[in-house]
Amino acid sequence: MDEQREKKREGFDPTKEAFFSDLNDMQEEIMTEAYELVKHALSLLETYYYDDAIEIMRQAIGLYEQVNRKQEVDALYSKISEIQLLKEKRFREQEFEIEVEEEEISQESEIVEDKKKKLEILISEAGELIENHQFDKALDKYDETDLLYQQLNDTHGQEQLNKMIEECYNKKADYLRQLKVPEISSEDTKADKLILFKETKLKESQISSQAFELVGKASELAKGYLFDEALKLYHESVALFEEINWMNEAKNIKKIIDELQKQKVRVEETAEQSRLERETVRLNTLRKEEKIIEQSKNIEEMQVQAKTLRLKELSEKKQEEDDFRLEISNKVDFAEKLVREYELGMKKAIKQGSILAQSVYPEVITIYESIKEMVSQRGWNDQVTIYEKQIKFYKNKLQQDFKLRDIEAKKGEKQKIYEDSLKVTKKEEEKSFLPTLEDVRSLEQQEQESRMSIDNLINSAEKMAREYDIAFKKAIKKGNLAIKSKYPEILDLYTQARNYVSQKGWIEEAAVYSTHIKKYTDLYNNELNVREIEAKKIEKDREFETMHIIQTSDAMTDIKIQEIKALEEDRIKEEESLEFRKQIDSMVKTAEKMAREYDIAFKKAIKKGNLGIESEYPHIIELYRKVQSLVNEKNLDDEVAIYSTHIKKYTELYNKELKVREIEAKKIEKDREFETMHIIQTSDAITDIKIQKIKTLEEGQIKQEEALEIRKLIDSMVKSAEKMAREYDIAFKKAIKKGNLEIESEYPHIIELYIKVQSLAKEKNLVDEVAIYSTHIKKYTDLYNNELNIREIEA
Repeated sequence: MDEQREKKREGFDPTKEAFFSDLNDMQEEIMTEAYELVKHALSLLETYYYDDAIEIMRQAIGLYEQVNRKQEVDALYSKISEIQLLKEKRFREQEFEIEVEEEEISQESEIVEDKKKKLEILISEAGELIENHQFDKALDKYDETDLLYQQLNDTHGQEQLNKMIEECYNKKADYLRQLKVPEISSEDTKADKLILFKETKLKESQISSQAFELVGKASELAKGYLFDEALKLYHESVALFEEINWMNEAKNIKKIIDELQKQKVRVEETAEQSRLERETVRLNTLRKEEKIIEQSKNIEEMQVQAKTLRLKELSEKKQEEDDFRLEISNKVDFAEKLVREYELGMKKAIKQGSILAQSVYPEVITIYESIKEMVSQRGWNDQVTIYEKQIKFYKNKLQQDFKLRDIEAKKGEKQKIYEDSLKVTKKEEEKSFLPTLEDVRSLEQQEQESRMSIDNLINSAEKMAREYDIAFKKAIKKGNLAIKSKYPEILDLYTQARNYVSQKGWIEEAAVYSTHIKKYTDLYNNELNVREIEAKKIEKDREFETMHIIQTSDAMTDIKIQEIKALEEDRIKEEESLEFRKQIDSMVKTAEKMAREYDIAFKKAIKKGNLGIESEYPHIIELYRKVQSLVNEKNLDDEVAIYSTHIKKYTELYNKELKVREIEAKKIEKDREFETMHIIQTSDAITDIKIQKIKTLEEGQIKQEEALEIRKLIDSMVKSAEKMAREYDIAFKKAIKKGNLEIESEYPHIIELYIKVQSLAKEKNLVDEVAIYSTHIKKYTDLYNNELNIREIEA
């Protein structure tokens, strides 16, 4: 009633109720998982696996601590103490047994000598009995001998004895057959009797082998305390021995059955006694837990309320920050998309001899200024600097755009003059040819120097990035993030490179460096987040140390120390897992970066007709194989399959590249023949037909560039689909573990992407690739059907 009045006085808040409802659901899931762990740990105690039981209980403690179940945590710590006492007790018992055994060794040595002498006498007596055809008595002697061998634990002697017993059975069978076989009156009767004898002996051999096999299996089952199954097999072997009239063996097996039944009763009594002892311990533990619960109830309620409020505040703050970051990211993506589309459109327009009507750079500058204002209000000064550089960069690009428009206008006039100049005579053309060639060589030399300068900038940036990445990881391990970030300097170098190539009109290189700038901007943002998290972590550690000093010495019990050790071990494991994941991501990023850069370089080489560059695909494949080997060591089977797909993909690309190189080599040879023929011919040979051929070559080049654009689009869509598949696969497995399958399936989107890719490949008559993407569609359709079955079962 007091609680209801409090609610009426404060007012009902549905958002708060929903939040606490979700929190309760999460707590129930965690507690269920912890209960299953405790249950499993208790079952291990029956087989004396004390260390494993303690480890599993510590895992359960970690789960209970997540939901602030102090009562259960204290109870489990108490249980761990009891298990350690049981472990010590068991160890002392084993030590006592060893001491007793050492005292009995001297007595046993004398007994062993007596048993060995008795063995010799029994074996000798059994041999004499066999010679007198008293086989059953001989087998009794062999049974006594077998017992002595078992007591001496002499396996070699038992093997020799088994051979003697088998020989005895064979002699007994031969002797019985001699008694039963009457005198044979004719050759036909002899043959019939011989056949019957062989059949009888074969049947007897088969049945005896089957019986001995059953005895062996029953013996193994008895060692594993599976008494019912062992007794069943022993009874079956008795029936088989009686069927072939081997009564002595049947008698021995019956003795074994009696002993086994007695052993079964003893084991069941011991198990029942152990169960009663465990039940007594459990009841005592429950009583202790009830006392602890009564003492800690008020403290626990206060802690839960404080943690709930803290969680709510953190959740609201995180959601607000995520929304803000998403808004900025969307604006940046939109601005970059505008720039990409404008630059591609401008490139095509220039090729067609025209130019776009309106520049997009003023709009992009406005967007970045609004982003700068937003981050400035948040006090993110580092990002303010980044976006100021972006604004400056696009202002420079706007000026370059104005210059480009002037150049294109002048270029149109020059084109007209050039067309008029085609009408000049052969002598004027020959005179003007040499200076043009010298200008071309000068421009090529300048371009080569420019590229070397840009390469030096990029190499410096990449080297700086690698060295800083290693230093930052070491700083994280040490917990000291006082080192200054190098990403602003790296971004500055890439921005200089992009500005330089943009001034030169190298649009493709500018696009590549824009991608690198975006990548390092994202890495810088991630680093800032990591620094913020580490700062909060250090602050929490300081609070914990302060609280630890204030607490009295009585509060620091062995259980608390154990709890801190467990938390430290979990933190170390988590850091190792994070380090492993960073290593894998770094290797994958390196491989993908290598693939992108090589793809651009290879396409440029094709345009220039120079295929002397070495293929990077073998190095990329080798990198992915190393990644696959690492995840295989961690038993991450799903990721092994994913990286196998990547290896297959780049192997196929490598094979295609080899074919392209072969085709391009032939094409270059033909171009050289054409150029040779073109130089030899006089100016009179430049007819309308030759002009038409030149136009045809230009059209072919345009088509080739369009094909490259299609290839880029297909590669981008395939990468998006594969990335989506990897991320969703990991998320779905986590959802299954938590028992929450409310996440939406990504497989329909992935299948839709691959259908679009297949459609594009069909339009370009890429038959081999159509077949490959059909296989991918089938694969993800099968995965989607399997997922639907799993969802139905889980529901």
